[in-house]
Amino acid sequence: MEKRRENTKVQYGERKRPGIWFNCPFASSRSLTLPVLYLRILSACLITIPVVSVFAQTQHFNDISVKVESLSSGGFGSGYEEFRATIVNRSRQNSHEVTLIAPASPVRNSGSLIYELKRTVVVAASSTAQVSLLLPPLDLAGVDFAVIIDGQRQQGDVSAISERAGMWVGRVRNKISLLVSQSVRRSRLIDEPQVEEWLKDSTGNLDVAYLPYEFPVNEWSTNWLGYSRFDGVLVSADELQAMPESVRTALWRYMECGGSMFVLGSWVVPKEWQERLELISSAAIPKKALQTYYIGFGVLIVTGSVDPGQLDEIQWKKIKLHWEDSRPNDTYYRSISDINGVFSVIDRIGVPVRGLFILMILFVFVIGPVNLLWLARRGRKIWLLWTVPAISFVTCLAVSAFAFFGEGISATARTDALTILDEVSHRATTLGWMGFYSPVTPGEGLHFSYDTELDPRLPGRWDLRGGDRSSRTLDWTNDQHLASEWITARVPVYFKFRKSEMRRERLTVRQGTNDSVSIVNGLGAAIRQLWWADNSGNIYTATNIPAGDESKLTWVNLKAAGTENNLRDVFKDDVWLGMFNSLEVNPREALMPNSYLAVLDAAPFVEEGLRGVKNRKAKTLVYGIQRLAP
Repeated sequence: MEKRRENTKVQYGERKRPGIWFNCPFASSRSLTLPVLYLRILSACLITIPVVSVFAQTQHFNDISVKVESLSSGGFGSGYEEFRATIVNRSRQNSHEVTLIAPASPVRNSGSLIYELKRTVVVAASSTAQVSLLLPPLDLAGVDFAVIIDGQRQQGDVSAISERAGMWVGRVRNKISLLVSQSVRRSRLIDEPQVEEWLKDSTGNLDVAYLPYEFPVNEWSTNWLGYSRFDGVLVSADELQAMPESVRTALWRYMECGGSMFVLGSWVVPKEWQERLELISSAAIPKKALQTYYIGFGVLIVTGSVDPGQLDEIQWKKIKLHWEDSRPNDTYYRSISDINGVFSVIDRIGVPVRGLFILMILFVFVIGPVNLLWLARRGRKIWLLWTVPAISFVTCLAVSAFAFFGEGISATARTDALTILDEVSHRATTLGWMGFYSPVTPGEGLHFSYDTELDPRLPGRWDLRGGDRSSRTLDWTNDQHLASEWITARVPVYFKFRKSEMRRERLTVRQGTNDSVSIVNGLGAAIRQLWWADNSGNIYTATNIPAGDESKLTWVNLKAAGTENNLRDVFKDDVWLGMFNSLEVNPREALMPNSYLAVLDAAPFVEEGLRGVKNRKAKTLVYGIQRLAP
């Protein structure tokens, strides 16, 4: 990348402002004849054309200037791709409504899985707005953005420039993908031949690729979704310290949702996570151990006083295991029925063939032999001209009634979720599955928050990736609005999701005399089953606790056997989907002292998604982490 930039400077000269020519071939043209001067000017124009195409990032539309940058450099990885738009309003009096739409010239049935990515923002006079548009892990036909100002489409499109995001080092398809900061890139830590050898897989291939970030840390994303496509983030402690608080918070949310961050140098971990420490020792230097902190579903690795160049093979392989654990489990599904078999939203998918077949047989029998015999006996065969259309009309009404009364018009939704509720830091991190089914196409689409990662489960997704020719649209104006064709009539839609947010729900534990323990349910929903482990690991249980009520706990002869890294190892991927039943048999394997497991027949930590659903099925497993007051 550096060599390419040097060659660009040599070819086109140093630039100070876009559109200004330097090292101009007619700079000293006073002594030239007029024809020669014209030739020089013409040659300069020809030379200038590639300069504009390489360097011009900002498009100007009267009072408005727009620049769009890609923060992820290409459609690799399994998370969101972030585009950052900077919109400047130079007018001193008027505000303007600006809409960005990608691709600029969408084509239906192009084979893309997303037809339109959109966001609208109102920019006040003499101000700058910076907004993000995030693309789920689906194809979009082009990242050139159309600009609409106050309802008028502007001439000229804005291309998303991704040069500062760097170029991927290594082949990243179906491999571990890392985000590397400028400082780590300059250290060439993971480029060392010995480290590359240690990071190879069992077949001897290097299955790790990284993206060297050329954005300064103060320009990194402030939304954790911008890091969701990376299995690991590598930064130095100095860079982490220099980051704005909003960027550090985004990285923290990324780790809570299952990500892995590797910090070179000494970093003071926030107080609420300092007790979640595990050491990764070195075989050669046992005292030089890496600090590992388990944060939500993710992990933070800090070298501390250890020289990163002294890490040995055992430590690097353990680090790589954490990167692998951060990768979402992508399963190929051949059909909607396969997905519904894993996570069923409705009992049966498809047309009720048997009922319709019987109805058609009755229709043929009535409109043919019965109708003819009845008219023949009455001597009114001419009535066939109106009895046949009438019987057909009644049959159509019967088919419509059959479909209506068979399913109605009410939508069905199902959510299964796992939440780590850290009552110390007031953080709730939730992952899970959700599905929706509607007999009629909803007019409003689906709505989710800006911080919810949605991974659509689509049949044949990794086959040709162009087999699904839907015209899905995604609007980020007010929220994450899956506007059209995400859910259609009689076709269920499924998502895996992750989110992290501030929450105040908690269980209030009251210890009375004679070692009695009671709790107050402050989780916002009724608890069907609860297991709670005290400071010594003794487990207590209770059932059927309404929201807001107090209930006494019963001691069971079990000891908590879980560990801090249990949250990451046991709950990774979709293992937790089968844990609801197994936990009732053996809850001790997951619990650790001062924690609890609560099973709710509701989803208080997940937004509804589809509004107005009457038939909503939900189940949540809450893993609570708490500290009792002395």
